[in-house]
This record gives sequence, structure tokens and C-alpha cells, in this order.
Amino acid sequence: MSLFSDLPLTSAAVRRLFRHQLHLQPIRPTLPHALKSKVALYLHIPFCESLCTYCTFHRVLFSEPLARAYFAALREDIRQAHAAGWQVSEVYIGGGTPTVLVDELCTTLTLCQTLFAPKVMSVETNPNHLVPATLTALRAAGVNRLSVGVQSLDNTLLRAMNRFEAYGSAEDILPRLALANAYFDTFNVDMIFNLPGQSVASLQQDALALLEADIKQISWYPLMPTRQKTSLLRESMGAYQLKGEHKKYQQLCRVLGHRYTLSSAWCFNRNTVNAHDEYVTQNEHYLGLGSGAFSYVNHQLLVNDFNIERYIETVQAGGNRLVAGQHFTPAQALSYRMLLQLFSLQVAAVAPVDRRLRKLWSADIAALKTARMIQVADDAYVVTEQGRYLALALMREFYVAVNTLREQMRELQASEQRILLQEVE
Repeated sequence: MSLFSDLPLTSAAVRRLFRHQLHLQPIRPTLPHALKSKVALYLHIPFCESLCTYCTFHRVLFSEPLARAYFAALREDIRQAHAAGWQVSEVYIGGGTPTVLVDELCTTLTLCQTLFAPKVMSVETNPNHLVPATLTALRAAGVNRLSVGVQSLDNTLLRAMNRFEAYGSAEDILPRLALANAYFDTFNVDMIFNLPGQSVASLQQDALALLEADIKQISWYPLMPTRQKTSLLRESMGAYQLKGEHKKYQQLCRVLGHRYTLSSAWCFNRNTVNAHDEYVTQNEHYLGLGSGAFSYVNHQLLVNDFNIERYIETVQAGGNRLVAGQHFTPAQALSYRMLLQLFSLQVAAVAPVDRRLRKLWSADIAALKTARMIQVADDAYVVTEQGRYLALALMREFYVAVNTLREQMRELQASEQRILLQEVE
């Protein structure tokens, strides 16, 4: 079935699109052999000083002894990947909060530089870590893109998200953003729109503050809660609704559009360079190392063990860190590739060679054209202003599905722990 056969899509239709498409099988897959071409390398650091109410990523409260043991295991994982023949074009370190131990992080970055010499080294952090010593150390270790999670500059929302005490008020954050903005080739600020309780006025005030700060890149994500997280958010922040999301997205595009260029459906760049906020959109394959990291290689979605202690032990023993996976059919892989191209606002005009896939691709292109969501430009199709929100909605729901997979893995881990406790008793 064509991915876009039901156009024009409503929000409800988009929400259902990926919910049953992705489902990890709790098996013990093995990592494919190293590819001949270079891949993106994602490293996951699952430690945070505070756990935000909206977050669906794999993270735990920071413990220095465990974190140091984890960084050591992660570096061993990197060495083993290099020994297996993997080649890397860029490194993206996310979390959690990768900068919880800057010395360990910089040692890990130096190892990546030595083994792979990547062109891009990207690190995520939080506002309280935007201090000269940390920024200087990261730049010296080869980081040329720093991304800071701000999410909102509304102090009421920061308190509701459990970020105010841990990471500072808007008045604390803005001077730190101005400081860090000068340190790196790309300095990205992560923001969220359509939060429960977020007014149109609050969102506009955030956009104007970042405009005044002249931030190089802003990734303004829609809130992407799973069904379980939606219930938890209702208790702390209020009811989550898709209604109003499109209006808020249009407002952001209006406010930022005269100074920023969209390089993806939700990434605003001050320069016109084709820089993205999502490494998955620029790399056909990516290798994920670390507890809870995802890989996508040869049409396989693979996930590492979410149990941090067991991940450390497995790496030290040279064992298999993978605990689950899903193989994409050729049609699913085609839909995934087109999703990423739509999100990047440009769809390749070259049809697949395979007859069946070419038929599906042609149906998708025809549907998108009919809905006026893409138009011909040179040797490709570009996403129209009307189509940008569809691209955003599709990517939002894809990530909701991935976040649901994370919940699936956490539930599996919790089930294993309950069984172990019963055996002990």
C-alpha cells in the first residue's frame, strides 16, 4: 500500500500511520558486517542530573561511579566497532546529558577523532553546562556542532517540565546561549512547541528572544509524547492536544522566516547552508553504540540493551549488545526513505529500479503532487510551504513510534528485573 495513498491526510490519519508499522522483536539479532561506505555513529549517554517530565528517551539519574564505568565501556565498544571495520563520517553524541562528565566525554571524543577522523562532531548538552571551561574543552576535543536543550523560555513551563531548578530560568539561560553561540561552527538550540499550557503569546516571546540572540540554528520540535507519556503529562502540565499545533507551527515560520531558512521541516538555520538537526536524514545508515542506542543498517532497525550494568558487562566480555530488532521490507524501506526526504524538504526525482517499488513510488509522488505538497524544481521535487506541515506531522509520528519502542524495551527490562527478584525470593 502506498504510504501517501490517503492524502489529503488529517492529523488523526497521520497519528495512525506509524503506530503499527514499527514493532521490535525481542530476539538476539547480530550486527551486520561493517559496510564498505561510511556511516554516521551515534553514541548514547543515558545520564541526567534531573529527569524532565516530557522526555521519552532512555535516561537515568546521574551516578558518577556508574557513569565513569559506562564511558569506559563505551570507548571499548567504539574500539571494537573500529576493529570490525566500521568507517564513520560523523559522530553524534546524545542522551541523556553527554556533558555530565566532561573529562570522560572529551576522552571519548578524542578516541573518535583518532580512529575515524569524522568531519562532524556533534554533542548535546543542557544550559547549565554552557560555561567557558566546558565550551573550551569541547571545542579543543574537536566538537564543531553543539546542541543545547532549552525547550522553552517560559519559566512557568520550565517548572512544569522539572527543568527550572536543574537548568536555570530564562534569565539564566539567555546569556549562556549568547556565550556558546560564538564557540562553534554550528550552535543549535532545541525548543518544543505545542506543550500543554503553552500559549501563542509564550511561543512568540520565545521566538523573538532567540531572534534577538541571533542563534545560529534552532530546532523547534513539536511535542512527541507516547500514549503512556501523554497520561503522565496530564498530571504535571495538563492535557496534550494536536489541535492548535498547525497554527503554532505557522506562527513560528512567520516569526523566524525573515531571518532563518528551513533546512528541514522543523530546523531553522540563520545561514542558507543545508545543515540539518537530525543525523538520520543525512545518512542512509547509522550505527548506534551505548545502552539503548538504535542502529539502522541494511534495512534493519536494531536496538542495544537498555540495562546499563548488563551493557557494561557485555562489552567488557566482547558479547552481543543487541536485544531486539526489526527488518524493514523493501516497501517499508522505501517509505522510510521518502519520509526522510520529505522531512528534509526535497524528494529525489529518480524512481526505484524494481518494478513493484517504482509503482509504489510513483503512486506516492502522484498523491503528493495532487495535494500540492511537492513541486518540481530542477532535478528533484521540493516540498511546498503547504507540504511542510505534513512532513513535520509524519516525522513527529515516526518519532512517537520510536519512542513507543523505547517504552517497549523499558517494560521488557522491568519484566526481567521482576523475574530476577522472584527467583531470589
